Amino acid sequence: MLIDTEVALSTTFDEPMLSSMPEEVQAIVMGTETAPIVELKNISKRFPGVQALDNVSLTVFPGEIHALVGENGAGKST
Repeated sequence: MLIDTEVALSTTFDEPMLSSMPEEVQAIVMGTETAPIVELKNISKRFPGVQALDNVSLTVFPGEIHALVGENGAGKST
């Protein structure tokens, strides 16, 4: 499920509107979600002659901000 959390967190929701949302969305809007919203485990990717990713894992929880930083060819878009 994709939700624009920036919009959701900057919007005021009344009770009828909240109760019409799926429980997962309510938890994100109310800031009570504790489960990861994105979780990648043990990702590997090889191109001819290059190991772009080797056993990479990433977990993102609601409210967290992450950035992927690296030189050109480091595998950021992979």
